[in-house]
Amino acid sequence: MKSGVEGWFSSVREDLGFHIVTYRLGTLRIFDRDLPQDFHFSGRSAGRTQSGFIQDAWHTGDLHLTAGLRFDHYRLVEKERAWSPRLGVAYQVPHAGLVLRASYDRAFQIPAIENILAASTDQVRNLGGQGAFLPLVPSRANFVEVALSKSVSPRIRVDGSWYRRSFQHFADDSVLLNTGVSFPITFSSAVVHGFESKIEIRSLGLLSGYVSYSNMVGVGRLPVAGGLFLGDNARELLEGMGSFPISQDQRNTLRSQLRFQPRPRLWAAFGASYNSGLPFEIEGPSTVDFLAQQYGSRILNRVNFSRGRVRPSSSLDVSGGAELLHSEKLKIHLQTDVFNIANRLNVINFAGVFSGTALDAPRSFTLRLRSEF
Repeated sequence: MKSGVEGWFSSVREDLGFHIVTYRLGTLRIFDRDLPQDFHFSGRSAGRTQSGFIQDAWHTGDLHLTAGLRFDHYRLVEKERAWSPRLGVAYQVPHAGLVLRASYDRAFQIPAIENILAASTDQVRNLGGQGAFLPLVPSRANFVEVALSKSVSPRIRVDGSWYRRSFQHFADDSVLLNTGVSFPITFSSAVVHGFESKIEIRSLGLLSGYVSYSNMVGVGRLPVAGGLFLGDNARELLEGMGSFPISQDQRNTLRSQLRFQPRPRLWAAFGASYNSGLPFEIEGPSTVDFLAQQYGSRILNRVNFSRGRVRPSSSLDVSGGAELLHSEKLKIHLQTDVFNIANRLNVINFAGVFSGTALDAPRSFTLRLRSEF
Protein backbone atom coordinates (compact mmCIF):
# COMPACT_ATOMS: atom_id res chain seq x y z
CA MET A 1 0.00 0.00 0.00
CA LYS A 2 1.16 3.53 -0.68
CA SER A 3 -0.27 6.94 0.12
CA GLY A 4 0.69 10.57 -0.11
CA VAL A 5 -0.41 14.14 0.46
CA GLU A 6 0.39 17.37 -1.34
CA GLY A 7 -0.25 21.03 -0.67
CA TRP A 8 0.13 24.04 -2.91
CA PHE A 9 -0.17 27.61 -1.64
CA SER A 10 0.19 30.62 -3.92
CA SER A 11 -0.36 34.33 -4.20
CA VAL A 12 -1.41 35.27 -7.73
CA ARG A 13 -1.11 38.80 -9.08
CA GLU A 14 -1.95 39.79 -12.64
CA ASP A 15 -1.63 43.00 -14.65
CA LEU A 16 -2.80 42.85 -18.24
CA GLY A 17 -3.39 45.59 -20.77
CA PHE A 18 -3.54 46.29 -24.48
CA HIS A 19 -3.91 49.24 -26.84
CA ILE A 20 -5.46 48.91 -30.29
CA VAL A 21 -3.31 50.75 -32.82
CA THR A 22 -5.73 50.36 -35.73
CA TYR A 23 -9.19 48.86 -36.18
CA ARG A 24 -8.66 48.19 -39.88
CA LEU A 25 -5.86 46.78 -42.03
CA GLY A 26 -6.39 48.06 -45.56
CA THR A 27 -9.98 47.31 -46.50
CA LEU A 28 -10.39 44.58 -43.87
CA ARG A 29 -11.94 45.49 -40.53
CA ILE A 30 -10.19 43.61 -37.69
CA PHE A 31 -12.08 45.03 -34.69
CA ASP A 32 -15.53 46.54 -34.32
CA ARG A 33 -15.71 50.12 -33.11
CA ASP A 34 -17.57 49.09 -29.95
CA LEU A 35 -14.35 47.44 -28.72
CA PRO A 36 -12.53 49.97 -26.51
CA GLN A 37 -9.14 51.11 -27.73
CA ASP A 38 -7.51 50.63 -24.33
CA PHE A 39 -8.02 47.85 -21.82
CA HIS A 40 -6.39 47.16 -18.47
CA PHE A 41 -6.97 44.47 -15.88
CA SER A 42 -5.37 44.13 -12.48
CA GLY A 43 -6.17 41.41 -9.96
CA ARG A 44 -4.76 39.58 -6.98
CA SER A 45 -5.86 36.45 -5.14
CA ALA A 46 -4.56 33.73 -2.84
CA GLY A 47 -4.76 30.13 -4.01
CA ARG A 48 -4.91 26.89 -2.04
CA THR A 49 -4.81 23.33 -3.34
CA GLN A 50 -4.57 20.23 -1.15
CA SER A 51 -4.73 16.61 -2.22
CA GLY A 52 -4.19 13.15 -0.84
CA PHE A 53 -4.35 9.60 -2.14
CA ILE A 54 -4.21 5.99 -1.06
CA GLN A 55 -3.55 3.03 -3.36
CA ASP A 56 -3.01 -0.70 -3.02
CA ALA A 57 -2.45 -3.75 -5.23
CA TRP A 58 -3.43 -7.43 -4.94
CA HIS A 59 -2.19 -10.54 -6.75
CA THR A 60 -3.97 -13.86 -6.99
CA GLY A 61 -2.70 -16.33 -9.54
CA ASP A 62 -2.67 -14.68 -12.95
CA LEU A 63 -4.99 -11.88 -11.80
CA HIS A 64 -3.64 -8.49 -10.75
CA LEU A 65 -5.83 -5.79 -9.18
CA THR A 66 -5.09 -2.19 -8.23
CA ALA A 67 -7.44 0.26 -6.54
CA GLY A 68 -7.04 3.75 -5.21
CA LEU A 69 -8.84 6.85 -4.05
CA ARG A 70 -7.76 10.48 -4.38
CA PHE A 71 -9.17 13.60 -2.74
CA ASP A 72 -8.66 17.13 -4.08
CA HIS A 73 -9.58 20.46 -2.55
CA TYR A 74 -9.16 23.51 -4.78
CA ARG A 75 -9.64 27.16 -3.92
CA LEU A 76 -8.59 30.01 -6.14
CA VAL A 77 -11.24 31.39 -8.46
CA GLU A 78 -13.74 28.76 -7.27
CA LYS A 79 -14.05 26.39 -4.32
CA GLU A 80 -14.28 22.74 -5.37
CA ARG A 81 -13.83 19.31 -3.77
CA ALA A 82 -13.55 16.02 -5.60
CA TRP A 83 -13.23 12.31 -4.77
CA SER A 84 -11.57 10.34 -7.57
CA PRO A 85 -11.68 6.51 -7.43
CA ARG A 86 -9.34 4.47 -9.61
CA LEU A 87 -9.53 0.78 -10.47
CA GLY A 88 -7.35 -1.40 -12.68
CA VAL A 89 -7.38 -5.11 -13.49
CA ALA A 90 -4.99 -7.25 -15.54
CA TYR A 91 -5.29 -10.94 -16.37
CA GLN A 92 -2.46 -12.99 -17.84
CA VAL A 93 -2.87 -16.11 -19.97
CA PRO A 94 0.71 -17.49 -19.94
CA HIS A 95 0.28 -20.36 -22.43
CA ALA A 96 -1.22 -17.94 -24.98
CA GLY A 97 1.28 -15.13 -24.37
CA LEU A 98 -1.69 -12.85 -23.73
CA VAL A 99 -2.35 -10.09 -21.19
CA LEU A 100 -5.77 -8.43 -20.89
CA ARG A 101 -6.18 -5.10 -19.08
CA ALA A 102 -9.01 -2.78 -18.13
CA SER A 103 -9.12 0.39 -16.05
CA TYR A 104 -11.42 3.13 -14.80
CA ASP A 105 -10.18 6.49 -13.59
CA ARG A 106 -12.10 9.52 -12.43
CA ALA A 107 -10.05 12.69 -12.95
CA PHE A 108 -10.17 16.18 -11.47
CA GLN A 109 -8.21 18.88 -13.33
CA ILE A 110 -7.81 22.45 -12.14
CA PRO A 111 -7.52 25.32 -14.68
CA ALA A 112 -4.12 26.49 -15.88
CA ILE A 113 -2.81 29.32 -13.71
CA GLU A 114 -1.62 31.63 -16.52
CA ASN A 115 -3.95 34.66 -16.65
CA ILE A 116 -6.49 32.78 -14.57
CA LEU A 117 -7.77 35.87 -12.73
CA ALA A 118 -8.47 37.76 -15.96
CA ALA A 119 -10.16 34.69 -17.45
CA SER A 120 -12.32 34.31 -14.33
CA THR A 121 -13.59 37.91 -14.32
CA ASP A 122 -16.58 39.08 -16.35
CA GLN A 123 -15.03 41.26 -19.06
CA VAL A 124 -17.60 40.63 -21.81
CA ARG A 125 -19.19 44.08 -21.86
CA ASN A 126 -15.90 45.82 -21.06
CA LEU A 127 -14.60 44.42 -24.35
CA GLY A 128 -17.59 45.40 -26.47
CA GLY A 129 -19.22 41.99 -26.54
CA GLN A 130 -22.61 40.62 -25.60
CA GLY A 131 -23.74 37.54 -23.74
CA ALA A 132 -23.61 36.06 -20.25
CA PHE A 133 -20.25 35.37 -18.61
CA LEU A 134 -19.75 31.79 -17.41
CA PRO A 135 -17.43 31.16 -14.44
CA LEU A 136 -14.29 29.07 -14.88
CA VAL A 137 -14.46 25.82 -12.87
CA PRO A 138 -12.26 22.70 -12.66
CA SER A 139 -12.76 19.87 -15.12
CA ARG A 140 -14.17 16.47 -14.09
CA ALA A 141 -13.76 13.41 -16.28
CA ASN A 142 -14.32 9.67 -16.46
CA PHE A 143 -11.66 7.59 -18.24
CA VAL A 144 -12.36 4.01 -19.36
CA GLU A 145 -9.79 1.85 -21.17
CA VAL A 146 -9.48 -1.78 -22.25
CA ALA A 147 -6.29 -3.20 -23.73
CA LEU A 148 -4.47 -6.35 -24.71
CA SER A 149 -0.88 -7.39 -25.29
CA LYS A 150 -0.14 -10.50 -27.36
CA SER A 151 3.23 -12.16 -27.96
CA VAL A 152 2.95 -13.54 -31.49
CA SER A 153 6.43 -15.05 -31.20
CA PRO A 154 9.40 -14.62 -28.88
CA ARG A 155 10.44 -11.60 -30.95
CA ILE A 156 7.15 -10.04 -32.07
CA ARG A 157 4.55 -8.44 -29.82
CA VAL A 158 1.23 -6.76 -30.65
CA ASP A 159 -0.41 -4.19 -28.35
CA GLY A 160 -3.82 -2.59 -28.66
CA SER A 161 -5.94 -0.34 -26.47
CA TRP A 162 -9.38 1.25 -26.76
CA TYR A 163 -10.43 4.22 -24.65
CA ARG A 164 -13.26 6.62 -23.98
CA ARG A 165 -12.92 9.82 -21.98
CA SER A 166 -15.93 11.96 -21.12
CA PHE A 167 -15.46 15.43 -19.64
CA GLN A 168 -17.65 17.89 -17.81
CA HIS A 169 -16.13 21.39 -18.17
CA PHE A 170 -13.41 20.27 -20.59
CA ALA A 171 -10.22 22.27 -19.92
CA ASP A 172 -8.36 23.98 -22.75
CA ASP A 173 -6.76 27.35 -23.45
CA SER A 174 -7.56 30.24 -25.77
CA VAL A 175 -4.81 32.16 -27.55
CA LEU A 176 -5.29 35.94 -27.81
CA LEU A 177 -5.23 36.89 -31.50
CA ASN A 178 -2.59 34.34 -32.46
CA THR A 179 -0.11 35.74 -29.93
CA GLY A 180 1.77 33.89 -27.23
CA VAL A 181 -0.70 35.11 -24.60
CA SER A 182 -3.17 32.41 -23.54
CA PHE A 183 -6.13 32.23 -21.16
CA PRO A 184 -7.65 29.13 -19.53
CA ILE A 185 -11.11 28.14 -20.73
CA THR A 186 -13.50 25.24 -20.32
CA PHE A 187 -16.06 23.89 -22.76
CA SER A 188 -19.41 22.70 -21.46
CA SER A 189 -18.50 19.07 -22.15
CA ALA A 190 -16.41 16.87 -24.40
CA VAL A 191 -16.01 13.24 -25.41
CA VAL A 192 -12.75 11.75 -26.69
CA HIS A 193 -12.57 8.16 -27.90
CA GLY A 194 -10.24 6.11 -30.04
CA PHE A 195 -7.73 3.29 -30.12
CA GLU A 196 -3.97 2.82 -30.24
CA SER A 197 -2.06 -0.12 -31.70
CA LYS A 198 1.58 -1.12 -31.92
CA ILE A 199 3.60 -3.95 -33.46
CA GLU A 200 7.05 -4.32 -31.94
CA ILE A 201 9.93 -6.40 -33.32
CA ARG A 202 12.65 -7.22 -30.80
CA SER A 203 16.11 -8.37 -31.94
CA LEU A 204 15.15 -10.06 -35.19
CA GLY A 205 18.70 -10.75 -36.30
CA LEU A 206 20.37 -7.39 -36.72
CA LEU A 207 17.03 -5.59 -36.89
CA SER A 208 14.51 -4.28 -34.38
CA GLY A 209 11.76 -1.73 -34.63
CA TYR A 210 8.08 -0.91 -34.30
CA VAL A 211 5.05 0.43 -36.13
CA SER A 212 2.30 2.24 -34.23
CA TYR A 213 -1.05 3.63 -35.35
CA SER A 214 -3.64 5.60 -33.42
CA ASN A 215 -7.08 6.92 -34.27
CA MET A 216 -8.82 9.55 -32.18
CA VAL A 217 -12.07 11.49 -32.34
CA GLY A 218 -12.65 14.39 -29.96
CA VAL A 219 -15.85 16.44 -29.88
CA GLY A 220 -16.47 19.42 -27.60
CA ARG A 221 -19.66 21.32 -26.91
CA LEU A 222 -20.31 25.00 -26.38
CA PRO A 223 -20.71 27.29 -24.50
CA VAL A 224 -17.24 28.36 -23.35
CA ALA A 225 -16.39 29.53 -19.84
CA GLY A 226 -13.44 31.76 -18.97
CA GLY A 227 -11.02 33.10 -21.56
CA LEU A 228 -10.76 36.63 -22.94
CA PHE A 229 -12.69 37.09 -26.18
CA LEU A 230 -12.85 40.36 -28.09
CA GLY A 231 -15.93 41.99 -29.58
CA ASP A 232 -18.89 40.10 -31.01
CA ASN A 233 -16.91 36.87 -31.05
CA ALA A 234 -17.71 36.59 -27.34
CA ARG A 235 -21.46 36.18 -27.81
CA GLU A 236 -21.17 33.21 -30.16
CA LEU A 237 -18.77 31.40 -27.84
CA LEU A 238 -20.52 32.21 -24.58
CA GLU A 239 -24.07 31.48 -25.75
CA GLY A 240 -23.52 28.90 -28.50
CA MET A 241 -24.89 25.37 -28.12
CA GLY A 242 -23.20 23.56 -31.00
CA SER A 243 -20.46 20.95 -31.14
CA PHE A 244 -17.08 21.05 -32.84
CA PRO A 245 -13.84 19.01 -33.09
CA ILE A 246 -11.51 19.86 -30.22
CA SER A 247 -8.08 21.27 -31.01
CA GLN A 248 -6.40 17.87 -30.34
CA ASP A 249 -8.75 15.99 -32.71
CA GLN A 250 -6.20 14.35 -34.99
CA ARG A 251 -7.89 11.35 -36.56
CA ASN A 252 -4.89 9.34 -37.77
CA THR A 253 -1.32 9.20 -36.47
CA LEU A 254 1.36 6.79 -37.69
CA ARG A 255 4.86 6.25 -36.28
CA SER A 256 7.53 3.74 -37.28
CA GLN A 257 11.19 3.06 -36.64
CA LEU A 258 13.65 0.47 -37.94
CA ARG A 259 16.93 -0.01 -36.08
CA PHE A 260 19.97 -1.78 -37.53
CA GLN A 261 22.79 -2.87 -35.21
CA PRO A 262 25.66 -4.59 -37.08
CA ARG A 263 27.98 -4.38 -34.05
CA PRO A 264 27.30 -4.28 -30.31
CA ARG A 265 28.73 -0.75 -30.14
CA LEU A 266 27.39 0.59 -33.46
CA TRP A 267 23.80 1.23 -34.59
CA ALA A 268 21.68 3.16 -37.10
CA ALA A 269 17.95 3.90 -37.16
CA PHE A 270 15.41 5.16 -39.67
CA GLY A 271 12.10 6.70 -38.56
CA ALA A 272 8.96 7.92 -40.30
CA SER A 273 5.85 9.71 -39.04
CA TYR A 274 2.49 10.79 -40.46
CA ASN A 275 -0.20 13.06 -39.00
CA SER A 276 -3.56 13.48 -40.70
CA GLY A 277 -3.97 17.10 -39.52
CA LEU A 278 -5.60 19.08 -36.72
CA PRO A 279 -8.76 21.20 -37.04
CA PHE A 280 -8.76 24.99 -37.06
CA GLU A 281 -11.21 27.87 -37.13
CA ILE A 282 -10.25 31.37 -38.23
CA GLU A 283 -10.80 34.00 -35.55
CA GLY A 284 -12.65 37.14 -36.60
CA PRO A 285 -13.14 38.61 -40.09
CA SER A 286 -10.60 37.60 -42.70
CA THR A 287 -10.06 36.85 -46.39
CA VAL A 288 -7.72 34.53 -48.25
CA ASP A 289 -5.77 37.52 -49.61
CA PHE A 290 -5.33 38.92 -46.12
CA LEU A 291 -4.18 35.55 -44.76
CA ALA A 292 -1.74 35.22 -47.66
CA GLN A 293 -0.20 38.57 -46.75
CA GLN A 294 0.00 37.56 -43.11
CA TYR A 295 1.29 33.98 -43.44
CA GLY A 296 2.48 33.57 -47.02
CA SER A 297 1.25 31.28 -49.79
CA ARG A 298 3.48 28.34 -48.75
CA ILE A 299 1.73 28.05 -45.40
CA LEU A 300 -1.74 28.52 -46.90
CA ASN A 301 -1.03 25.68 -49.34
CA ARG A 302 -0.68 23.41 -46.29
CA VAL A 303 -4.18 24.34 -45.06
CA ASN A 304 -7.44 22.78 -46.29
CA PHE A 305 -10.03 25.54 -45.83
CA SER A 306 -12.93 23.46 -47.14
CA ARG A 307 -12.37 20.76 -44.46
CA GLY A 308 -11.31 23.18 -41.74
CA ARG A 309 -8.10 21.21 -41.10
CA VAL A 310 -4.42 21.57 -41.80
CA ARG A 311 -3.20 19.19 -44.45
CA PRO A 312 -1.41 15.97 -43.49
CA SER A 313 2.19 16.26 -42.36
CA SER A 314 5.01 13.74 -42.48
CA SER A 315 8.67 13.46 -41.61
CA LEU A 316 11.58 11.13 -42.31
CA ASP A 317 14.40 10.95 -39.75
CA VAL A 318 17.76 9.17 -39.54
CA SER A 319 19.91 8.53 -36.47
CA GLY A 320 23.18 6.77 -35.80
CA GLY A 321 25.36 6.13 -32.80
CA ALA A 322 28.57 4.54 -31.63
CA GLU A 323 30.17 3.73 -28.30
CA LEU A 324 33.63 5.25 -28.66
CA LEU A 325 35.02 4.08 -25.34
CA HIS A 326 33.92 1.36 -22.94
CA SER A 327 35.72 0.67 -19.69
CA GLU A 328 34.84 0.08 -16.07
CA LYS A 329 35.41 3.73 -15.21
CA LEU A 330 34.39 5.59 -18.35
CA LYS A 331 31.96 5.25 -21.26
CA ILE A 332 31.73 7.69 -24.16
CA HIS A 333 28.81 7.65 -26.62
CA LEU A 334 28.46 9.62 -29.86
CA GLN A 335 25.05 10.08 -31.51
CA THR A 336 23.96 12.05 -34.55
CA ASP A 337 20.40 12.75 -35.75
CA VAL A 338 18.94 14.27 -38.89
CA PHE A 339 15.27 15.27 -38.60
CA ASN A 340 12.87 16.00 -41.47
CA ILE A 341 15.33 14.88 -44.16
CA ALA A 342 13.08 16.05 -47.01
CA ASN A 343 12.86 19.53 -45.44
CA ARG A 344 9.07 19.37 -45.74
CA LEU A 345 6.99 22.32 -44.57
CA ASN A 346 4.67 20.84 -41.96
CA VAL A 347 1.95 23.02 -40.45
CA ILE A 348 0.88 21.71 -37.05
CA ASN A 349 -1.68 24.36 -36.03
CA PHE A 350 -3.18 27.24 -37.99
CA ALA A 351 -4.49 30.56 -36.66
CA GLY A 352 -7.71 30.17 -34.71
CA VAL A 353 -9.57 30.99 -31.54
CA PHE A 354 -8.20 28.10 -29.49
CA SER A 355 -4.77 27.61 -31.08
CA GLY A 356 -2.06 29.73 -32.58
CA THR A 357 -0.02 28.95 -35.67
CA ALA A 358 2.72 26.38 -35.18
CA LEU A 359 5.16 24.95 -37.72
CA ASP A 360 7.24 21.82 -37.39
CA ALA A 361 11.00 22.32 -37.49
CA PRO A 362 12.67 22.27 -40.93
CA ARG A 363 15.55 19.93 -41.68
CA SER A 364 17.79 19.94 -38.62
CA PHE A 365 20.94 18.19 -37.46
CA THR A 366 22.14 17.34 -33.95
CA LEU A 367 25.36 15.85 -32.65
CA ARG A 368 25.62 14.65 -29.05
CA LEU A 369 28.57 13.38 -27.07
CA ARG A 370 27.70 11.71 -23.75
CA SER A 371 30.04 10.40 -21.10
CA GLU A 372 29.32 8.12 -18.14
CA PHE A 373 31.75 7.71 -15.28
